This record gives sequence, C-alpha cells and structure tokens, in this order.
Amino acid sequence: MARTIGEIIKELRKQRKITQEELAELVGVTPQAISKWERDVGYPDITQIVPLSKAFGVSTDEILGVNFGDDEKQVEEYIFSSYKSIVTDGYEKAIEILREAQSKFPRSYLIKIRLANTLISSNFKNKDKAVYNEVINILNYVLDHCTDSGIRNQALDSLATAYDYTGEKEKMMQIVEQMVPFLYSREQFMLHKWGDYGQEGLEKKQSYLLELFSEMLQCIDLISCHFIDQKPVYTTEEKIVMQKQVVGIMDVLFPNGDYQFHSQIASEACKTLLKLYLEMGDKENSIKHLERACDFSVHFDTYEIKHHTTPLLKNIQEAGGIRVDGKSLSENLLLELKEINGIDKIIDDERVKNAFLKLEKVKTEEYRLREYLKKH
Repeated sequence: MARTIGEIIKELRKQRKITQEELAELVGVTPQAISKWERDVGYPDITQIVPLSKAFGVSTDEILGVNFGDDEKQVEEYIFSSYKSIVTDGYEKAIEILREAQSKFPRSYLIKIRLANTLISSNFKNKDKAVYNEVINILNYVLDHCTDSGIRNQALDSLATAYDYTGEKEKMMQIVEQMVPFLYSREQFMLHKWGDYGQEGLEKKQSYLLELFSEMLQCIDLISCHFIDQKPVYTTEEKIVMQKQVVGIMDVLFPNGDYQFHSQIASEACKTLLKLYLEMGDKENSIKHLERACDFSVHFDTYEIKHHTTPLLKNIQEAGGIRVDGKSLSENLLLELKEINGIDKIIDDERVKNAFLKLEKVKTEEYRLREYLKKH
C-alpha cells in the first residue's frame, strides 16, 4: 500500500531527529501546518515540496513517494542485475537491463546514474561521441532535477569523467569545481570529529584507511606515468623506484599476505615493473616481477572472503572482486602478458611457463560474484 505524503514527512523528520518546530522554520510554515500534514489533515502546497526536500536532504521524488516501497526494491533489483550481467554476459546485456529499468522507472535517478556509468565503461575503448552525448544528457537531467546531495555528487563525478573522455577539459574542470573538497568529505569528518570509540567507530576508521590506501597507490602510479609536453617526467629507473614503493606499501599494510581485493593493485604494479625491466634488458628482474604479478592476480581471483588478520585491519571484512567481460583478472593478465613488447625474450624460461600455468588454472566458469554486488 502506498504511503501518504504525511507519513513520508513524519518518517523523514523522525529519522533526522528534527522537531516539528524546527522543520516548520526550515520550510517557512507554522508548526501547526507540519502537524496537519503528518496527520493527513492537510497537504503541503506544491511550492513547499522543494524546501521540504532540501530540509531532509532528499529528492522531491522521495517527498512525493516515488521510489518508495515496492518500486524502490525493484530499482535495487534492476541495479543488482546490471552488475551481475557485466560479470556474466558483458556490458551490452547490462545496458539492455538498465534501459528496460529506465523505461519502467523514468524518474529514478539511481537507474539513470547506473546507466550512464555503464555506458561510460562500455565505451572506454571505442570513445563513441554519440554514447558520451547520451551520458552527458542523462547526467545533466539528474543535476537539473535532483536535490539529493549524494546522488548529485555521483552525477558530478560521472559527468566530469564523460567530459574528460571526450577531451572537453574546460567543461570537465567546471564540473570538478562543483564537487565537495576533500577537506569537507564525509570520511574526513568521521575520522577527525566523530567521537564514537566503540566497535563501529573503529571499523569506520579502518574502512577509511583502506580507501585512502587505495587512492594513494593509484596516485603514485599516475605520477610515475606523467607526461609534460609529450615527454615522460621520470626516467625508467625512477619509475621502477615508484612501482616498487607500491608493492612495498602493500607488504607493509598486509604483512600477513591477506591482500584480498587490493591484490589487483599490486598485480598491476608488478606488470609495470616487468615491462620496465624488459626495456632495460634485465631478464632476472623481469621474470621475478612477472611471477609476482601472476601470484597477486591468482590471489585476487581465489581468495576466500574473511576478516583481515593484519593488526591495523583486524576484523574488517571486504567485498570480493568482479570480472571484466566475463573473464577473471588472471585470464586478462595472461592475455596481456603475451602481448607485452619483449616478452619473447623470457617466454621459454621454465619459471615463466609455470607462472602462465597458474593463471590458466583460474577458470572462467569458477568465477565468484561474492559480496561485491551486495555492497555496490
């Protein structure tokens, strides 16, 4: 049974621990008016819907009852199904599912953002301008109509990405300037100002550490590959130092070897080190880092989801990974390794053959979607 606007207002007000008097001041009405709305004796004027949505930090759709109840569950099911389809069938099927969902729930901002992000990912190689134009139109619609700050932040991120991929750097920077600065992010607040020192507070800080850790390693990788005027900033030797730092930091944070989801970062770093050492003609270090890249990749595809044992992350349990176009990280790595320039110089070495065999053992049909889909 659909809920009334009064019931929605009352629930949102109580969730946010706002009194009727406080809400009345925010909306510009009397406390008696709020009381009448909540008792379904009267209803807010159409001009008061936007102030109500801003007061609660939700979309006007939520105030009006759109996407609540059964609709909300169906939206979640569509989004979950799209994630699953990327893993099992590829992007085309996922886009088909999301288009069907958008047709059924044309005012769902979550579906629109999910569709836009899937289109961006599917178009990464082709860079089809028409696809990006569709993405930009979808996201601009969300920004023009949605008042939910969380959804708007997602839309801004995706829109900036689309402009980046189309080469429209000026527009990208205009969107970036609208984003919330790091200093005022939720994570920064929770880390420095939240006074809960119980189990939940500890887990929040540990989760934040993992997010920072992942971003830091990716930042090191981007710095090492930086170009100015089409010339690399760093020498091969300096790049090697940076990529070794990535792997070294991994070993420091996970001394027990329980890298879990983050092993993909180390695998990528070792693959880069392999390429750099091949350029230098260093056979032994090339083989060493090829083996480590394979070990990290296999770990990513086969680890059992359980709590970390590393002291800093004790009792934290992370999600598992997803596959790209139905292939495991190991399968994709195997394909990439065989195409690396200079790999023929070491491919006949027994250590390389054994490393390739490890990758081949990770079968596509053995993929595990795991808890990733539930958490994303």
